[in-house]
Amino acid sequence: MEKSSRVVLLLNIKIDNTRNEDVPIYENDEPEDVAEQFCKKFNLPDIAKQFIIKSIEDNLDNYIIEELGKTTNNLSSITSHAKKLSSPLNCHRKSESNQNYGEFLYTKGLMMKQKVENMMQAKRQNILDIEMKNSTFKPKITPFVGRMRTASAEYSKKRSQKMIEDQNTYTFKPKINNYRGKSKENKEKTDKCVELFNSAVAIKQKLDSKREKMFNEIYTFKPDVTKKKIINSDIECVKPKDYLNKVKIQQLKKFFRMLCPDSKGCITKNTVCNAIISENDYKLIGRIVDELIELDESLNFEEFCKAMEILEKEVNEKNIQNPGAKVEGELN
Repeated sequence: MEKSSRVVLLLNIKIDNTRNEDVPIYENDEPEDVAEQFCKKFNLPDIAKQFIIKSIEDNLDNYIIEELGKTTNNLSSITSHAKKLSSPLNCHRKSESNQNYGEFLYTKGLMMKQKVENMMQAKRQNILDIEMKNSTFKPKITPFVGRMRTASAEYSKKRSQKMIEDQNTYTFKPKINNYRGKSKENKEKTDKCVELFNSAVAIKQKLDSKREKMFNEIYTFKPDVTKKKIINSDIECVKPKDYLNKVKIQQLKKFFRMLCPDSKGCITKNTVCNAIISENDYKLIGRIVDELIELDESLNFEEFCKAMEILEKEVNEKNIQNPGAKVEGELN
């Protein structure tokens, strides 16, 4: 049990003919706890505990009444009523008493509450007095607060005139175009499917141009198709291996795309098998397709052009040997 520094009551209890004991009662002590500790210390019976509790409560009530009589004069009626109830009570014969014990406890609670409030108020006042003594700043409060001055008609007129003059200084007047809002309204009315259908042609052209650009970036080989004039007639006139005109280059690109080149720009057995080739085109490039499938090799665009050139050369030689015969593999 925590003991406060202030002792509010010192009770002398006579244990027997030869022993007395002083029991100090501190603030916030409970009579039951004090009596129980005292009885345990001297091995006293429970009936003695009840008498000790009653004695402590009566003496505390008298002390509270005396304190309240010193601090306030507003509880004279309560104090007189409490004195009437402070006569000795018989703890083991409460049922036979004519006094109301609940009313007594209620009166006691009121007195304790008033005591606590008075003590708290006194502490607050002491703290405030100490702070005021230590503070050096003393504000000077104006006792009279003048009414807010209302703006006169002349002042309002000058103010509006000033605003008009300020607005005249800004000569820029932006012209807002309402076309954006109108186009948005028209766009909301148009069906999305119809809009996609109308823009399909433009989208297709963009995709084709993009494919053409990517193809030119990947396949950079451009064969030399210029004709060289042979000065010496004795030298055997041999057709250049890289001789291809512009039309043939475009046709070779078409065939190469038809064979579905992979991301590395090469045609393989897998890409050729997945390609869709017409009968006329197969007559021209069928031999190369069959060799790719049979040998399981890959060709880039440059190698494909050389293979087509060799194939065309063989076809031309066969045409020379058998004039009038139609040989497959000749580029038109």
